Amino acid sequence: MEVKKSPKADLEGKKSTWLLIGYVFILALMFVAFEWTERDKQVTTDTGMAAVVFEEEMVPITEQEEQQQAPPPEVPKAEEIIEIVENDAKVEETVIQASDDTEKAVEVKYTPVVVEEEEPEEQQIFQIVEEMPEFPGGMGECLKFLMKNAKYPTISQENGVQGKVSVKFVIEKDGSITDAKVVRTDNPVFNEEALRVVNSMPKWKPGKQRGKEVRVSYTVPVIFSLDGKGYQKAMSTAKGNTKSNATQAQSGSDFDENQLFQIVEEMPEFPGGLPAAVEYLRTNIRYPKTALQDSVQGRVIVQVVILEDGSPAQAQLIRSVDPRLDREALRVVQSMPKWIPGKQQGRVVKVRYTLPVVFKLPQ
Repeated sequence: MEVKKSPKADLEGKKSTWLLIGYVFILALMFVAFEWTERDKQVTTDTGMAAVVFEEEMVPITEQEEQQQAPPPEVPKAEEIIEIVENDAKVEETVIQASDDTEKAVEVKYTPVVVEEEEPEEQQIFQIVEEMPEFPGGMGECLKFLMKNAKYPTISQENGVQGKVSVKFVIEKDGSITDAKVVRTDNPVFNEEALRVVNSMPKWKPGKQRGKEVRVSYTVPVIFSLDGKGYQKAMSTAKGNTKSNATQAQSGSDFDENQLFQIVEEMPEFPGGLPAAVEYLRTNIRYPKTALQDSVQGRVIVQVVILEDGSPAQAQLIRSVDPRLDREALRVVQSMPKWIPGKQQGRVVKVRYTLPVVFKLPQ
Protein backbone atom coordinates (compact mmCIF):
# COMPACT_ATOMS: atom_id res chain seq x y z
CA MET A 1 0.00 0.00 0.00
CA GLU A 2 1.64 3.29 -1.01
CA VAL A 3 2.12 5.97 1.64
CA LYS A 4 0.80 9.31 0.59
CA LYS A 5 2.22 12.59 2.07
CA SER A 6 1.40 16.17 1.45
CA PRO A 7 4.34 18.22 0.04
CA LYS A 8 3.52 21.05 2.43
CA ALA A 9 3.88 18.77 5.42
CA ASP A 10 7.45 17.78 4.40
CA LEU A 11 9.78 19.30 7.00
CA GLU A 12 12.97 18.39 5.18
CA GLY A 13 12.28 20.90 2.46
CA LYS A 14 12.87 23.98 4.72
CA LYS A 15 15.69 22.52 6.75
CA SER A 16 18.49 24.37 4.97
CA THR A 17 16.65 27.67 5.17
CA TRP A 18 16.23 27.54 8.94
CA LEU A 19 19.86 26.48 9.33
CA LEU A 20 21.06 29.58 7.51
CA ILE A 21 18.80 31.78 9.62
CA GLY A 22 20.31 30.27 12.75
CA TYR A 23 23.87 30.98 11.58
CA VAL A 24 22.99 34.61 10.82
CA PHE A 25 21.43 35.07 14.28
CA ILE A 26 24.43 33.65 16.06
CA LEU A 27 26.84 35.84 14.13
CA ALA A 28 24.80 38.92 14.91
CA LEU A 29 24.75 38.06 18.59
CA MET A 30 28.51 37.64 18.69
CA PHE A 31 29.08 40.93 16.92
CA VAL A 32 26.93 42.81 19.45
CA ALA A 33 28.81 41.12 22.35
CA PHE A 34 32.20 42.19 21.06
CA GLU A 35 31.12 45.75 20.36
CA TRP A 36 29.45 46.29 23.75
CA THR A 37 32.07 48.19 25.93
CA GLU A 38 31.86 50.28 29.14
CA ARG A 39 33.24 53.80 29.00
CA ASP A 40 35.65 54.85 31.84
CA LYS A 41 34.30 57.67 33.94
CA GLN A 42 36.83 60.39 34.95
CA VAL A 43 36.30 62.04 38.35
CA THR A 44 38.07 65.35 38.73
CA THR A 45 38.77 66.45 42.26
CA ASP A 46 40.07 69.98 42.56
CA THR A 47 41.78 70.53 45.91
CA GLY A 48 43.14 73.93 45.04
CA MET A 49 46.76 72.78 45.22
CA ALA A 50 49.01 73.44 42.35
CA ALA A 51 50.71 70.46 40.92
CA VAL A 52 54.37 70.39 41.68
CA VAL A 53 56.43 69.73 38.64
CA PHE A 54 59.86 68.35 39.31
CA GLU A 55 62.24 69.21 36.58
CA GLU A 56 65.15 66.87 36.24
CA GLU A 57 68.42 68.55 35.59
CA MET A 58 69.91 67.12 32.46
CA VAL A 59 73.56 66.48 33.03
CA PRO A 60 75.44 66.41 29.80
CA ILE A 61 77.44 63.29 29.20
CA THR A 62 81.04 64.06 28.56
CA GLU A 63 83.77 61.65 27.59
CA GLN A 64 86.94 61.95 29.60
CA GLU A 65 90.07 61.56 27.65
CA GLU A 66 92.31 58.82 28.94
CA GLN A 67 95.41 60.24 30.48
CA GLN A 68 98.40 58.55 29.06
CA GLN A 69 100.97 57.67 31.67
CA ALA A 70 104.37 59.00 31.02
CA PRO A 71 106.86 56.24 30.07
CA PRO A 72 109.41 55.35 32.78
CA PRO A 73 112.74 57.03 32.42
CA GLU A 74 115.27 55.00 30.54
CA VAL A 75 118.06 53.55 32.64
CA PRO A 76 121.35 54.40 31.08
CA LYS A 77 123.16 51.27 29.97
CA ALA A 78 126.54 50.67 31.48
CA GLU A 79 129.15 50.85 28.85
CA GLU A 80 131.19 47.71 28.52
CA ILE A 81 134.81 48.41 29.15
CA ILE A 82 136.96 46.32 26.92
CA GLU A 83 140.39 45.88 28.34
CA ILE A 84 143.02 45.08 25.81
CA VAL A 85 145.61 42.72 27.22
CA GLU A 86 148.93 42.55 25.56
CA ASN A 87 149.66 39.09 24.30
CA ASP A 88 153.27 38.43 23.59
CA ALA A 89 152.73 34.77 22.79
CA LYS A 90 154.00 33.88 19.39
CA VAL A 91 151.47 32.06 17.26
CA GLU A 92 152.61 30.30 14.19
CA GLU A 93 150.37 31.19 11.33
CA THR A 94 149.69 28.65 8.66
CA VAL A 95 149.59 30.25 5.25
CA ILE A 96 147.60 28.35 2.67
CA GLN A 97 148.64 29.31 -0.80
CA ALA A 98 146.15 29.05 -3.58
CA SER A 99 147.13 26.80 -6.39
CA ASP A 100 146.03 27.21 -9.97
CA ASP A 101 146.32 23.50 -10.53
CA THR A 102 143.03 22.31 -8.99
CA GLU A 103 143.37 18.83 -10.43
CA LYS A 104 146.08 17.84 -7.96
CA ALA A 105 144.90 15.68 -5.08
CA VAL A 106 145.02 17.27 -1.66
CA GLU A 107 146.84 15.18 0.92
CA VAL A 108 145.07 15.07 4.28
CA LYS A 109 147.13 13.84 7.20
CA TYR A 110 145.35 12.04 10.04
CA THR A 111 146.55 12.80 13.52
CA PRO A 112 145.47 10.10 15.97
CA VAL A 113 143.77 11.27 19.13
CA VAL A 114 145.79 10.50 22.22
CA VAL A 115 143.58 9.36 25.08
CA GLU A 116 145.13 9.95 28.45
CA GLU A 117 144.86 7.00 30.76
CA GLU A 118 143.51 7.40 34.25
CA GLU A 119 146.07 8.36 36.81
CA PRO A 120 146.83 5.73 39.42
CA GLU A 121 145.18 6.24 42.77
CA GLU A 122 147.32 7.84 45.44
CA GLN A 123 146.89 5.07 48.01
CA GLN A 124 146.81 2.11 45.61
CA ILE A 125 149.40 -0.59 46.27
CA PHE A 126 150.74 -2.25 43.13
CA GLN A 127 152.06 -5.78 42.87
CA ILE A 128 153.85 -5.28 39.56
CA VAL A 129 154.71 -1.98 37.88
CA GLU A 130 156.56 -0.90 34.78
CA GLU A 131 159.68 -0.02 36.80
CA MET A 132 160.01 -2.25 39.83
CA PRO A 133 161.60 -0.89 43.03
CA GLU A 134 165.31 -1.54 43.42
CA PHE A 135 167.55 -1.80 46.45
CA PRO A 136 170.67 0.39 46.23
CA GLY A 137 173.13 -1.77 44.33
CA GLY A 138 170.59 -4.39 43.23
CA MET A 139 169.07 -7.51 44.75
CA GLY A 140 172.46 -8.99 45.50
CA GLU A 141 173.28 -6.09 47.79
CA CYS A 142 169.86 -6.40 49.41
CA LEU A 143 170.45 -10.04 50.32
CA LYS A 144 173.94 -9.19 51.55
CA PHE A 145 172.45 -6.52 53.80
CA LEU A 146 169.96 -9.00 55.25
CA MET A 147 172.64 -11.64 55.78
CA LYS A 148 175.00 -9.17 57.44
CA ASN A 149 172.49 -7.44 59.70
CA ALA A 150 170.28 -10.33 60.73
CA LYS A 151 171.04 -11.43 64.30
CA TYR A 152 170.75 -15.17 64.75
CA PRO A 153 168.63 -15.99 67.83
CA THR A 154 170.97 -17.44 70.47
CA ILE A 155 168.73 -20.33 71.46
CA SER A 156 168.16 -21.36 67.83
CA GLN A 157 171.87 -21.13 67.09
CA GLU A 158 172.75 -23.30 70.09
CA ASN A 159 170.16 -25.89 69.11
CA GLY A 160 171.22 -25.87 65.45
CA VAL A 161 167.82 -24.60 64.20
CA GLN A 162 167.76 -23.10 60.70
CA GLY A 163 164.98 -21.64 58.61
CA LYS A 164 163.70 -19.03 56.18
CA VAL A 165 161.16 -16.29 56.68
CA SER A 166 159.43 -14.57 53.74
CA VAL A 167 158.61 -10.98 54.63
CA LYS A 168 156.21 -8.85 52.58
CA PHE A 169 156.37 -5.07 52.82
CA VAL A 170 155.39 -1.91 50.97
CA ILE A 171 157.93 0.37 49.33
CA GLU A 172 156.53 3.89 49.53
CA LYS A 173 156.89 6.65 46.96
CA ASP A 174 159.94 7.97 48.77
CA GLY A 175 161.55 4.49 48.92
CA SER A 176 160.91 3.90 52.63
CA ILE A 177 159.75 0.54 54.03
CA THR A 178 156.31 0.24 55.66
CA ASP A 179 153.74 -2.39 56.61
CA ALA A 180 156.20 -5.29 56.90
CA LYS A 181 154.59 -8.64 57.77
CA VAL A 182 155.49 -12.32 57.68
CA VAL A 183 153.78 -14.26 54.90
CA ARG A 184 155.68 -17.55 55.27
CA THR A 185 157.99 -18.96 57.92
CA ASP A 186 159.80 -22.23 58.67
CA ASN A 187 159.99 -21.44 62.37
CA PRO A 188 158.11 -18.68 64.27
CA VAL A 189 161.18 -18.05 66.43
CA PHE A 190 162.78 -16.20 63.50
CA ASN A 191 159.77 -13.94 62.73
CA GLU A 192 160.58 -11.06 65.07
CA GLU A 193 164.20 -10.76 63.92
CA ALA A 194 163.18 -11.01 60.26
CA LEU A 195 160.76 -8.12 60.64
CA ARG A 196 163.36 -6.05 62.49
CA VAL A 197 166.07 -6.43 59.86
CA VAL A 198 163.64 -5.72 57.00
CA ASN A 199 162.39 -2.53 58.68
CA SER A 200 166.01 -1.43 59.15
CA MET A 201 166.79 -1.49 55.42
CA PRO A 202 167.75 1.84 53.81
CA LYS A 203 165.49 3.55 51.33
CA TRP A 204 164.95 1.82 48.00
CA LYS A 205 164.64 3.34 44.59
CA PRO A 206 160.80 3.60 44.34
CA GLY A 207 158.80 1.85 41.66
CA LYS A 208 157.18 3.78 38.83
CA GLN A 209 153.95 3.37 36.90
CA ARG A 210 153.32 5.62 33.88
CA GLY A 211 156.29 7.72 34.90
CA LYS A 212 155.08 8.41 38.44
CA GLU A 213 156.33 6.99 41.74
CA VAL A 214 153.81 4.57 43.25
CA ARG A 215 153.53 2.27 46.25
CA VAL A 216 154.65 -1.27 45.45
CA SER A 217 154.34 -4.47 47.45
CA TYR A 218 157.56 -6.52 47.62
CA THR A 219 158.68 -9.78 49.22
CA VAL A 220 162.19 -10.80 50.30
CA PRO A 221 163.49 -13.93 52.04
CA VAL A 222 165.34 -13.62 55.34
CA ILE A 223 167.44 -16.79 55.70
CA PHE A 224 168.86 -18.03 58.96
CA SER A 225 171.65 -20.50 58.08
CA LEU A 226 174.38 -21.71 60.40
CA ASP A 227 176.91 -22.32 57.63
CA GLY A 228 176.07 -19.11 55.73
CA LYS A 229 175.25 -20.96 52.50
CA GLY A 230 171.53 -20.27 52.63
CA TYR A 231 171.82 -16.86 51.00
CA GLN A 232 173.95 -18.23 48.18
CA LYS A 233 170.83 -19.90 46.78
CA ALA A 234 168.97 -16.60 46.44
CA MET A 235 171.76 -14.04 46.17
CA SER A 236 172.04 -12.20 42.85
CA THR A 237 175.32 -11.64 41.11
CA ALA A 238 177.45 -9.45 43.36
CA LYS A 239 180.56 -7.63 42.30
CA GLY A 240 183.68 -9.55 43.13
CA ASN A 241 181.84 -12.89 43.49
CA THR A 242 181.49 -13.79 39.81
CA LYS A 243 184.29 -16.32 39.94
CA SER A 244 182.99 -18.09 43.02
CA ASN A 245 179.49 -18.22 41.54
CA ALA A 246 180.82 -19.88 38.41
CA THR A 247 182.64 -22.47 40.50
CA GLN A 248 179.48 -23.14 42.50
CA ALA A 249 177.44 -23.54 39.32
CA GLN A 250 179.87 -26.15 37.98
CA SER A 251 179.82 -28.15 41.18
CA GLY A 252 176.02 -28.11 41.31
CA SER A 253 176.12 -28.78 45.04
CA ASP A 254 174.51 -25.54 46.22
CA PHE A 255 170.88 -26.28 45.32
CA ASP A 256 168.60 -29.05 44.21
CA GLU A 257 167.53 -29.15 40.58
CA ASN A 258 163.87 -29.39 41.64
CA GLN A 259 164.13 -26.48 44.07
CA LEU A 260 161.53 -23.73 43.61
CA PHE A 261 162.97 -20.22 43.95
CA GLN A 262 161.35 -16.97 45.00
CA ILE A 263 164.26 -14.73 43.94
CA VAL A 264 167.08 -15.64 41.59
CA GLU A 265 169.99 -13.89 39.96
CA GLU A 266 168.13 -13.53 36.67
CA MET A 267 164.38 -13.32 37.16
CA PRO A 268 162.06 -14.77 34.49
CA GLU A 269 160.99 -12.31 31.82
CA PHE A 270 157.96 -12.22 29.56
CA PRO A 271 158.82 -11.68 25.86
CA GLY A 272 158.86 -7.90 25.54
CA GLY A 273 159.11 -7.22 29.25
CA LEU A 274 156.58 -6.64 31.98
CA PRO A 275 154.53 -4.02 30.05
CA ALA A 276 154.03 -6.62 27.30
CA ALA A 277 152.85 -9.15 29.89
CA VAL A 278 150.31 -6.69 31.30
CA GLU A 279 149.12 -5.86 27.77
CA TYR A 280 148.76 -9.57 26.95
CA LEU A 281 146.56 -10.12 29.99
CA ARG A 282 144.45 -7.06 29.19
CA THR A 283 143.78 -8.01 25.57
CA ASN A 284 143.16 -11.73 26.16
CA ILE A 285 140.75 -11.48 29.10
CA ARG A 286 137.24 -12.74 28.33
CA TYR A 287 135.05 -10.84 30.74
CA PRO A 288 132.34 -13.25 32.03
CA LYS A 289 128.91 -12.08 30.84
CA THR A 290 127.22 -12.70 34.17
CA ALA A 291 129.93 -10.71 35.93
CA LEU A 292 129.34 -7.83 33.50
CA GLN A 293 125.61 -7.95 34.16
CA ASP A 294 126.23 -7.89 37.92
CA SER A 295 128.82 -5.06 37.58
CA VAL A 296 131.55 -7.14 39.23
CA GLN A 297 135.11 -5.86 38.83
CA GLY A 298 138.41 -5.99 40.71
CA ARG A 299 142.01 -7.17 40.74
CA VAL A 300 142.79 -10.89 40.99
CA ILE A 301 146.33 -11.81 42.10
CA VAL A 302 147.64 -15.04 40.56
CA GLN A 303 150.88 -16.78 41.44
CA VAL A 304 152.47 -18.96 38.77
CA VAL A 305 155.61 -21.06 38.47
CA ILE A 306 157.86 -20.40 35.47
CA LEU A 307 159.45 -23.75 34.63
CA GLU A 308 162.94 -24.36 33.25
CA ASP A 309 161.60 -24.26 29.67
CA GLY A 310 159.78 -20.95 30.32
CA SER A 311 156.24 -22.35 30.36
CA PRO A 312 153.86 -21.11 33.10
CA ALA A 313 152.47 -23.81 35.39
CA GLN A 314 150.84 -24.40 38.77
CA ALA A 315 148.81 -21.20 38.67
CA GLN A 316 147.05 -20.50 41.95
CA LEU A 317 145.06 -17.66 43.49
CA ILE A 318 146.68 -15.34 45.99
CA ARG A 319 143.81 -12.87 46.18
CA SER A 320 140.28 -13.63 45.03
CA VAL A 321 137.54 -11.22 43.91
CA ASP A 322 134.71 -13.35 42.52
CA PRO A 323 134.63 -17.03 41.46
CA ARG A 324 133.77 -16.05 37.89
CA LEU A 325 136.66 -13.59 37.64
CA ASP A 326 138.99 -16.01 39.46
CA ARG A 327 138.43 -18.77 36.89
CA GLU A 328 139.06 -16.41 33.99
CA ALA A 329 142.23 -15.05 35.64
CA LEU A 330 143.66 -18.56 36.05
CA ARG A 331 142.77 -19.39 32.45
CA VAL A 332 144.40 -16.33 30.89
CA VAL A 333 147.59 -16.72 32.98
CA GLN A 334 147.97 -20.39 32.01
CA SER A 335 147.45 -19.46 28.34
CA MET A 336 150.47 -17.13 28.31
CA PRO A 337 153.30 -17.99 25.92
CA LYS A 338 156.65 -19.21 27.18
CA TRP A 339 158.79 -16.85 29.21
CA ILE A 340 162.54 -16.42 29.30
CA PRO A 341 163.28 -18.72 32.26
CA GLY A 342 164.98 -17.56 35.41
CA LYS A 343 168.61 -18.43 36.16
CA GLN A 344 170.57 -19.08 39.30
CA GLN A 345 174.34 -19.46 39.11
CA GLY A 346 174.06 -19.72 35.35
CA ARG A 347 171.51 -22.55 35.40
CA VAL A 348 167.82 -22.31 34.49
CA VAL A 349 165.61 -22.95 37.50
CA LYS A 350 161.96 -22.91 38.47
CA VAL A 351 160.83 -19.55 39.83
CA ARG A 352 157.56 -18.51 41.45
CA TYR A 353 156.10 -15.33 39.96
CA THR A 354 153.10 -13.17 40.88
CA LEU A 355 150.86 -11.40 38.38
CA PRO A 356 147.84 -9.09 38.79
CA VAL A 357 144.86 -9.67 36.48
CA VAL A 358 142.67 -6.56 36.38
CA PHE A 359 138.97 -6.72 35.51
CA LYS A 360 137.52 -3.27 34.87
CA LEU A 361 133.99 -2.57 33.67
CA PRO A 362 133.75 -0.68 30.36
CA GLN A 363 132.70 2.96 30.74
